[in-house]
Amino acid sequence: PAARSAGGAVALGEHIYVAGGGRSAIDRYTPASNSWQTIAIEDSVSRDHASVVVYEEEIWVLGGRPRIDPSNTDAVLIFNPQTGVSRIGPPMTSGRSGFGSGVVGGYLVAAGGEDASAQATLADAEAYSPATGWRRIRNLALGVHGAGAAVVQGSYYLLLGSTQGGGVNNPGRVQVLPVLP
Repeated sequence: PAARSAGGAVALGEHIYVAGGGRSAIDRYTPASNSWQTIAIEDSVSRDHASVVVYEEEIWVLGGRPRIDPSNTDAVLIFNPQTGVSRIGPPMTSGRSGFGSGVVGGYLVAAGGEDASAQATLADAEAYSPATGWRRIRNLALGVHGAGAAVVQGSYYLLLGSTQGGGVNNPGRVQVLPVLP
C-alpha cells in the first residue's frame, strides 16, 4: 500500500506481515484475496534496517534505526495479530540494525548487524526467552550486517552479509550458531 525500504516480512497463518522500512504501521497481505490492509501501530521509532520475526505467535519488530538518525535502537515492538494490539517489548542488550533474527529452541536470537553511527559491523549475538530476558550468548566469527538468517534443525544460520560498516564487502561466508542455550 505504501513504499518501504529496509523493512522485514514474516508469514503467520494465512497472511504476510510487513513492518519497518521507515513506516509506523504494519501492512498485512492476504494471498488468497490478493488484498492489503494497513494496521496502525504505536511505534515511536519509525525504523528501517529492523529485523522482523514471529515469536510465540506474535510479530516482533527488533532494533533498527530511525530514518533521520544514524543511531541504532534497542527498542522492540510486539504486535499481536489476534487482538490487533501493539505493545513495547523488552529492549535488546544493545542497539543494532541490519541484522538477522530467528527462533531456536524457544529462544529468539538476534545476531550481527551494524553500528551505523560508527560505520562498524557487530560480531555479537543475543537471545531472549521470557524466563531469562535478553542476554548475550556468544560472538560470531565475523561481524556482518545485511545478512539473512535461517533456522534449520535447531541451528541458527547467518548467511553472507557485509563486513564493511556503511558499505558492501561480502566475503560469502555462512556462520552457524549451534543449538542454544
